[in-house]
Order: sequence, then C-alpha cells, then structure tokens
Amino acid sequence: MAAANFSRDVLEMFYGEILPQEVLPQPIRPGIRHGFVLARNGFNNWLRVWKMRATQGNKDIFRFFQETKNSFIHVTREEAQDLGSIQVQFGLLVRFSVNRNEEVEHMEHYFNKMKPIVINQHNIDTLNNVFNKFIDDVRGEIEAWSEKGSGWVVDEILEAIINVARYNPLRGGSYMPLPEKLKNKKAIINIQNRDNQCLRWAIRAALFTPRGDIRRPSSYPTNDGLNFEGIDFPTPVSQIDRLERQNPNLAINVFGWDKNEVIVHRISEQDGNIPRINLMITKQGDNTHYSYVKRLTALLYNQNRHNESKHFCERCLHGYSRKELLERHKPECKGLLKTATRTEMLKEGENKMAFKNHYKQMKAPYVIYAVFECVLEKIAGCEPPSNKNFTVKTEKHEPCGFSYIAVRSDGKLFGPFNYRVDTQSSCFSRGYRVMKEKCVKT
Repeated sequence: MAAANFSRDVLEMFYGEILPQEVLPQPIRPGIRHGFVLARNGFNNWLRVWKMRATQGNKDIFRFFQETKNSFIHVTREEAQDLGSIQVQFGLLVRFSVNRNEEVEHMEHYFNKMKPIVINQHNIDTLNNVFNKFIDDVRGEIEAWSEKGSGWVVDEILEAIINVARYNPLRGGSYMPLPEKLKNKKAIINIQNRDNQCLRWAIRAALFTPRGDIRRPSSYPTNDGLNFEGIDFPTPVSQIDRLERQNPNLAINVFGWDKNEVIVHRISEQDGNIPRINLMITKQGDNTHYSYVKRLTALLYNQNRHNESKHFCERCLHGYSRKELLERHKPECKGLLKTATRTEMLKEGENKMAFKNHYKQMKAPYVIYAVFECVLEKIAGCEPPSNKNFTVKTEKHEPCGFSYIAVRSDGKLFGPFNYRVDTQSSCFSRGYRVMKEKCVKT
C-alpha cells in the first residue's frame, strides 16, 4: 500500500492531480457458456468460435443433438444480444470407422455445409428452425454415405462447434451523389435527403408524383401511409423482408453498382401482381445510400451484348427483344431456393435410367397373380334429348368371379383357386378372406 501511495505521489508531482476513475472497466467476457468453451476470439470480438467436447464414446447423433439443442440455442441467442446482428454457422466433428481386410480404419469429418444465417433481434425466434435444419442436413449426409455402401459408421462424436461473426449489412443513409457513369444513364431519381431515411424517400419517389424538383424531399408527401415499425434507420437490406410483411402492397427489388456494372442484392418474393419498386444502393467509403430506379431498361441496356433488348429479367438481368420471350423465361428463372435455373432436356441416348445393382434386390415372400371376370348387365334408361350431345350407357360390368395363383419365394406354387359368385360384395369379401388364410397357412 505504501509503494502504491508513493507511486501516486511521484506521478502527481509531474502530471498534477490524478482523478479517480468514474467508469469501471468492462468485466472480462466469460469463456464458458452452457457447456461451450470460447476457443477463438479475434478481430476485436468480430469472429468467435465456441466448442463443446462430447462425452467420450458417444456415437448416437440424434440423442446428442437432443441433449445439446438448448445449449446451441442459448449461446447463439446471447451472442446475438451482445453483438446486435451476427452470422452464425453450426458444425459437428465426427469420427467414423470402417473394417477393411480385418483392419479398422478411422476418418474424421467436419459437418459444416450449413450456410451462415443472419440472426438479430427481428428473427431470433427462428433459431429453433435453423438448428432443426442443421440436424436434418447432418443426418441426411450420413444416410447418403450408408446408401452408397461406403461401409463407414459413426465411431464417436468429437466436438460441436458454433461459428459466430458480427454482421454489418449494407445500410442506406443520407444523400450522396451517384457515380458518374451511373448518373449518365438518366435512369435513377436520387433524393437529396439530409436524414438517414433514404429508403423511405426512395419508396416515396416510386409511389407519388413529385410536385416540383424530383430530387427534393419537399416534392413528396411525408404522410405515405407506410408501416416502418421496428425498421432501423439507416436500413440494412436484410430488413426489407420485414418491411414487405408489414406493408403487403410493397414489392421491393434492390440492385447494386460494382465495377461499373449493375448487380442484384435482393429480389422480392411477393406475389407477381404487385408492381415492383426497383431501388439502387450505392456505396462510398463506409456510407451507403438508396435511390429509386425509374427506368430499368435505361439502367440495363448496355449490360447486354444485344443493345436492342427492351425487356429485362429482374432476377438474372438478362435482356430480351420481345416481351413474350421474357414471359417464357420467367418460370425458369424463378428456380429453386430463390436462385435462377434453366431446364435442360437430356440428349437422346442419355435419357434412360437403368438399375444395375441387382444383388441389392430383396425377394418378396409371395407373389400373387389374379384375374377377375365380369358379366355385362343391361342398364335401363330414358330416351335422351335430340337437341344436345349425349352419351348413352347401355351396359355395366358386374364382377362375377376370379381366379388366382400364389407363388412363394422358393418357387412353390399354390393354386390355382377359382371362385364364382352371384354378387359383387360376396365375391370380393370371400375371395380376400380365402387368399389371406391360404397365405398364412403356408
């Protein structure tokens, strides 16, 4: 204590009075959460890796996920609360074994095909579905190995991993001028707003006719009737999904500008009858800004080798000279998982599938060959009208009997058994009962 006081006195002689700290330093972040250990924490908390060591000898993946599901979700939820918005990816390290030539071989495989998912306060309730999807992917990959006859089986679960990265999405802010080449296209209305609500001003430019200079905020009404509850300003592209849900009459596409070319950031999945609002997001340094694309054709005309293109696909930016060609293209470009696809037909000779692994077939215990007989009965009817097209039913088929033979898997035959009755109900009920009894006895 004396040494500490002495050091303080000496420092004050040179630097003056040292005031006590009013703000306490932040406590060190705990390195263990819900069974997970913080294995990596880099780039000033931007990248984190949490790991959980599985119990030795544990090889039941389904049970392991059941026991650790809450831990996965709690750690991810707390990371989202600490960092605001994160990209998360789950992983699982598993050791497999196979017996070949009376020797056991081992292999470790890291399951991490899951795409990073953005988690924040707006979609944190979806964590349960995200984790269930990860479980299905892991189990599906293991089952695919088994179906291919690889022989690898789960030997032990080694580690569970949660990869976390702080997510700073593109956010539209205050006004900034467009790049010169983009400005010269004369396709964009760039509102000169002084606040961070450039997304809202761009949408207003699309919804309302300006009363003056199209670039001035004063030319547009502020009472737009839009629901922006829970939407941040500046607004990241990821929150436009929520904006569309709160305003079902909005369908917003977002394009970008990179290396003097138009790129796609977001395509609306709203019903096709809702008019699309095309926005452009540009970036200068750390700032980004939304503006309204008034003429998509003018924006894209020189991005296609065919300059005569007048109709463009909003998803893949491909141009067509006729509108009917674009409409024919749209169902293909809709694709699966919101990605563009094209249907390709297989060539002649490659369009047949064959089953070759006959040794994997399993014999059925019994095969039954049966034939049914019917008689034609007359149908009484009225005289049809002469001024209309009609079909006259004159007879109907009534089952009157059947015959069958049963063949066992070893080739032994049973039958033939023949039945002939007068009514349909007795024929089928008696025949089914007899066939079942014969098969059980044999």
